[in-house]
Amino acid sequence: MAVLSKARAAFPPLRPTRGLVVVLAVFLAALALLTLLHGRDEGSSRRLSGEEAVAAALRDPPSRFALTKSDYTRYRTTPIDDRLMRVSFFDGPQIVLDVAVAPDGTIRNRIPYSANYIRVGSEIGQDPFVLLLLTFAFVLAVARSPLEGRRNRDVAALISFSVPVMLVNARLFEASVVAAVVPLAYLMVRCLRVGFAGSGETESFSPLWDEITTGWHPRGRMRALIATTVAAAVVMALLTVPGGLVSDVAFASMAGATDLTHGLLPYGHLPQNELVHGDTYPLLAYALYVPAALVSPVKGAFDNLDGGLWVALAMALAGAVAMFAAGRRHSETRSSAAGLRMALAWLTFPPVMIAASSGSNDVAAGAVIAIAAALLARPAWSALAVTFAGWIKLAPFFALPVIVARARGRELVRALAATALLSAAVVGWIVALDGIGGVGDMLNALSFQAERGSLLSPWSLIGWQPAQLAFQAGVLTLICVAAVRAASDRSIASNPRRVAALAAGILLALQLGAGYWSYTYLAWVFPLIAIALLAERRSVPA
Repeated sequence: MAVLSKARAAFPPLRPTRGLVVVLAVFLAALALLTLLHGRDEGSSRRLSGEEAVAAALRDPPSRFALTKSDYTRYRTTPIDDRLMRVSFFDGPQIVLDVAVAPDGTIRNRIPYSANYIRVGSEIGQDPFVLLLLTFAFVLAVARSPLEGRRNRDVAALISFSVPVMLVNARLFEASVVAAVVPLAYLMVRCLRVGFAGSGETESFSPLWDEITTGWHPRGRMRALIATTVAAAVVMALLTVPGGLVSDVAFASMAGATDLTHGLLPYGHLPQNELVHGDTYPLLAYALYVPAALVSPVKGAFDNLDGGLWVALAMALAGAVAMFAAGRRHSETRSSAAGLRMALAWLTFPPVMIAASSGSNDVAAGAVIAIAAALLARPAWSALAVTFAGWIKLAPFFALPVIVARARGRELVRALAATALLSAAVVGWIVALDGIGGVGDMLNALSFQAERGSLLSPWSLIGWQPAQLAFQAGVLTLICVAAVRAASDRSIASNPRRVAALAAGILLALQLGAGYWSYTYLAWVFPLIAIALLAERRSVPA
């Protein structure tokens, strides 16, 4: 009995706190809701089974012809939505053909993968040597001395995203997923730790750029930094417009913008024979491309699509300006050099370059998030910017609760009013074009984002749907917990860096939980990661 008493004293029984019980209740409610929605979607599914889809693909003459060029050794099937089933054929670890099969067995789309395959963006920009040069410039902009510091581990995680880029281009899709999950998870944990825990241990550092240019005259050092940043902007321009490769996202954006110029919503009106779910973005994703569509309308894939590259380039350069402002405002010294290094990091981060050189709306959302990062000290303005980004890419809406919840008093009212007014304006535009039914069409199109399936997802590799639903429920719980902490903890609410860290952690968790992931998505979370982990300070969190 004495032994038992000592054991009880050493290990007292765990009593759940009220907060833990609430968090668990939120998680279970989110899990139940997601399970219900998933079950309803599965119940309404009309797609073929995996075996039926494979048989239909092998009956298709163009698909059979594509498979004769390389011996396939296996195949995998993944649902695209409630109608389409994807059949992916592999030769060992390399993918050779993707086929989208409709419920009636017809082939809606097929993608044969050649030896010189580049998924999206500039072919020159994704040459290993060019990627190495960009990575070197990125490290020069944000790395710290000494090299073994914690900040440089964050830099290493960011530059490691060049690995999934190269693996995807080598048609090693499954390996690319594994290579991406590790840095995504690491950065998510780092950001959430900064956001929730705040400052702890300190470490001394100095920018690597300053160490390399030791002994230079300060004016010469600044001129060299300006010249390097301008050169990076020129390289971005050259890789984007003459060297870019327009993606299906840019095609959809230009086609949707062309519809808007004729007073027509893109939802349900994009060329279905050339685009699969090209209308799955919020309205501002198309509206940003209207200036280019006015000059060069797009109705089909054979039209001139370069307007999408010009829009993406403009947004990439606007993002660089916003990153300059953010870097300067959130650095200890508030120096122009700190801002220039942050702008240089944006311009040389490979996923940003790839997003820009493909004409993707990811770089547009990233530029607006960069503006929000620069305005984090002003809750209403940063909330407005994040809302704008959400109407481009949808995912930023999930970071909005943290951005708004940290506001106080009149600032909270202004933040809520800003988000409501912008959203009301967008919805009003939709109603003006197509009535209330237009809102329903948009929501129906956007729902594809929730049901989308792809090989480029860790959950496809695992093949266990309950695990993904549990993770997604955890993400929804995280959003609630982060918003409550931001609202109740003044040390978080008053610290833009910690707010940026929580928002970045949420967006990274969303990317990990999604049914599809692309490295271009990093463009719209990088500004927040940069403020949370890379902004110049003399102390960092534990």
